[in-house]
Amino acid sequence: MAVSKASLPAWVPMAGAAIDLDFVNQRYYWGGAEKTTGDFATYTLNGSTFDANGLTPSGTIDVTVSLSGLGTFETDCTWGISAFNTAAPGANKSVFQLDNGSNTDRTFLQQTSTGVWQPYLYSGNVLQAGGNTAASALSVKHAAGVAYELDNTLMSANGITGVSSPDTACVMPVSITQLRVGRNNTVNTNPTLAIGQIVVFQTMKTQTELNALTLLMQTGLSTIDLSGQTRFGDMTIAGGVNSVFDGISNQASASCAQKSITNATNGYVGTRLPAAKKIGRVKVYGTNNNGFCVVTPNITLRVYGKSGSDPANSTDGTLLATETFLDTANESAGRVYNITDTNLYDRIWVWITQDTATTRICALAEIEIWELV
Repeated sequence: MAVSKASLPAWVPMAGAAIDLDFVNQRYYWGGAEKTTGDFATYTLNGSTFDANGLTPSGTIDVTVSLSGLGTFETDCTWGISAFNTAAPGANKSVFQLDNGSNTDRTFLQQTSTGVWQPYLYSGNVLQAGGNTAASALSVKHAAGVAYELDNTLMSANGITGVSSPDTACVMPVSITQLRVGRNNTVNTNPTLAIGQIVVFQTMKTQTELNALTLLMQTGLSTIDLSGQTRFGDMTIAGGVNSVFDGISNQASASCAQKSITNATNGYVGTRLPAAKKIGRVKVYGTNNNGFCVVTPNITLRVYGKSGSDPANSTDGTLLATETFLDTANESAGRVYNITDTNLYDRIWVWITQDTATTRICALAEIEIWELV
């Protein structure tokens, strides 16, 4: 029996996307409205299967979206895709592509014989941009993306800038007329993976925006905009608490939040959030010249959350993550904490302690926070 869209659970396409094909939930959007399988230009699965990871295409899958009437996709566009990398296919395969009805002019994602993901852009059957990405491990969900305009093609995978990005000498494909799912225009070019989601934007994203897109599609993590929020804590000298949320992660201790040397075996810094959030990840940066402390003691970082009011002290909340490690002189690479607590919090802070017998300056350079969406 056919299921009406009115009876389906709530679903929202990705904000700003011109096309959103969600194969996990089997919900589809383009042309400004939600679509059904009957709206595809072609929709023949031919043995392709759906599971919790999405759509696993067969060699003769024929699923396409006509781009007629939807505007231009030849330039100033961005696409992203997520998929579960099931196995190495043994030969190079095409995951999806935007093309002109052939394989001569297209931008697409390839799964290599060993399972590595490679985004490409071709014009007139001549390679214009492409290369390996960080997405290669098997039995893992990955996401990749490409943003392209004349002489500027950007690539990303799993939130990381592609090794060939940017490519600043590239001609755009001609007459992009369709989106093809699960293979290229030749049969039996299907990959060995499950496609979770494909999104296409008719705007050219920056590298930072593209990295955020592939991170979101891989992990469900989205950076929380902390601009204009109230900060708190007792690390108020040097750069003070506001410096921990200024977007500068690589800096010397003189510009970072510090606590008085007469009472610096510990200190904490935090921020209010725009609203209560399910926190997915917190990244904490030390200084680039003294680490988290002017000597190299054992450091313990603790991430806390709370809702409704600012903490009365460094431990007045729920402990979300903790790590103890030997400090190094340069901690500007940052330390990542993936949060498993699923409660909502509108205050997040980090408490730093060190184990030296004498007091030393403790310092924090930056804190970044992601939510699960």
